[in-house]
Amino acid sequence: MFSSFPSHTLAPFEEEKIKAFVTAWYNTQKMMGRVDAVQAQEKIDDLTRAALDRDLLELSSNPMMLTTMAIIHQREIGLPKERVRLYHLAVDVLLRRWQKRKTGEGDGALSKAMSDFLKDDRRLREVMERLAFEAHRLGKDKKEAADLDRGFALKLLEQPEYLGAAALADEFLNYVDERAGLLVGQGADPKRPLNYSFPHRSFQEYLAGCYLVSSSRHAWETLWNLTNEGDYWARAAQLGAEERLYNGGSKGKLDVLDLAYGLCPVNPISTLPARRACLWSANIAALLGSDEIAQDKAHPEHGHGPVYLQRLLPRTQELLVSDLTPAERAEAGIALARLGDERKEVATINHMQFCFVPRGPFCMGSVNDDMAWDDEKTPNVIRLMDYDYWISRLPITNAQFEEFVQAGGYHNDEYRRFWQEAEKAGVWQEGRVKGLRDDEPRSRPHDFGAPFNLPNHPVVGITWYEMLAFTRWLTVLFQRNGWISHNIHICLPSEAEWEKAARGGEKIPDVRGLDGAKQAQRRSICDKLEAPSLTLIPNPDPQRRYPWGPEPDPNRANYTDSGIGSPSTVGCFSLGTTPYGCEDMSGNVWEWTRSLWEKYPYPDDIKARTERENLSASRDVARVVRGGAFHLYHRNVRCAFRYWYYPNLWYFNFGFRVAALPLL
Repeated sequence: MFSSFPSHTLAPFEEEKIKAFVTAWYNTQKMMGRVDAVQAQEKIDDLTRAALDRDLLELSSNPMMLTTMAIIHQREIGLPKERVRLYHLAVDVLLRRWQKRKTGEGDGALSKAMSDFLKDDRRLREVMERLAFEAHRLGKDKKEAADLDRGFALKLLEQPEYLGAAALADEFLNYVDERAGLLVGQGADPKRPLNYSFPHRSFQEYLAGCYLVSSSRHAWETLWNLTNEGDYWARAAQLGAEERLYNGGSKGKLDVLDLAYGLCPVNPISTLPARRACLWSANIAALLGSDEIAQDKAHPEHGHGPVYLQRLLPRTQELLVSDLTPAERAEAGIALARLGDERKEVATINHMQFCFVPRGPFCMGSVNDDMAWDDEKTPNVIRLMDYDYWISRLPITNAQFEEFVQAGGYHNDEYRRFWQEAEKAGVWQEGRVKGLRDDEPRSRPHDFGAPFNLPNHPVVGITWYEMLAFTRWLTVLFQRNGWISHNIHICLPSEAEWEKAARGGEKIPDVRGLDGAKQAQRRSICDKLEAPSLTLIPNPDPQRRYPWGPEPDPNRANYTDSGIGSPSTVGCFSLGTTPYGCEDMSGNVWEWTRSLWEKYPYPDDIKARTERENLSASRDVARVVRGGAFHLYHRNVRCAFRYWYYPNLWYFNFGFRVAALPLL
């Protein structure tokens, strides 16, 4: 009927269009008398919040998918918490469109066999799962949903386990052509398309994942074989596991355990595909959690739950420094956080690790670097640093900052003196902080949700003043425990101390490889910070752009080219280690310093340097941040790159590390 009309693809919805669509949807429901004004606004707020959620935004930006989500939201009184339940319901909604006959269609419009097939939910879903699997298999090099050739689809559908006849397969595709839904015809004559694709890649991956795990207890072998194809099948495999757990009925949990156990076998993992299988196992195990897995005694062939965890957890930790892609290593960090990260230096204050930075000059700023910005260029690059100091190996994590929160760091009267600058600036009052972005006062970091809030990720969502209070609390704690002397204090590094730690001084420790750097320069705080005996050699690249050398490398730092798109667990970019053994100094999250934002040159004399690090300066005076962040390009994660923000500001990309300095 409409073959002469041109077809068009709707552009993805941006945030404002999503909000407008949701508002219009429920205003229409209000006009039709299905909800009152109060209910309409509540539903608008709820669906908007869900549609803009990080995990669903990719889906809700598709106009047809947002419509489907609105139907589910209205019918189910909200959207399900688990994404796979949403996919399951969305597939049902889209399949129902095919199963409903249009008004005016006669009884002879479909053959009886086709009519019976469309009424059979199980058979219809099995067909779509197989088509999705084949589309995904054939579309490895495509970012969007892949195309299925009509001839290929016909040959597949006529097989006995699906439609069983060429004529019926042809009738089904013709039926699909005339109705928008889960499979869309494209190309050539609209009445007889050459290709078919799914309306959104995530649906293709979801249905392909359902197909992968449909063999139940031996599905792990299917997944194992796919690890040879890189990380391409990872999302489909994970969605398949989630489907078994949340929509698989009484056997769902057992099926998920089978998948997890099979992908992390008793035998040692010695190949890249085996390490990838271990990652998939960890991701699947994280759906259940360590406590629930530890109770499983029903799988003797794989060694039961406790035995499985004994091999999974250390292996997952090893994945952080393996040859997996940066995004996969970041995934391993997320899984480890949910299963229980056993790295003491990440999870606790008492085992925080520090790196020794010996006294001596270093090159600060940039000279003759075509990547340099004007504010980092300086003719006088040699800066005297006539004191030894220590700097934390890693950024402070959520778990470590939580110890400060639990100790009453915000409100304990004993710690009130830690907040004197914040109180003067009007940022802290009676145990609560109100920063530039806060609507209401708070007494802990702002929660951005996962992965930002995971225990082994850098703490974000706090102001510079909160970091300052934390360092003073650490000073008292470490001195009481005898881990540092009373002439040492914990503080934020200056931008000079930060940059030297990132690129090295004119002389650097003589270490043979990364392991040597770790052993020679790192100390856990509970072992006391005593200067190690080091042999210093000339720095081969004292003006290095990056902690590792002159060229950017997405395998050494979390920035845009790494493909992660969020902060990553600390310590999963060990190849980006600095000459002193520090990690994560390039990318991941911005790191605050105690320095005020001023032009170069940076002062050498103590008096001028003290003014540059005046902790009592107004909150309207900007301070320096260093290192760049996960969302920045390679130019802005260099050692010399500097930027500024106001100290009462917080966001999802501001973190910090600490230094242990002598009282000068």
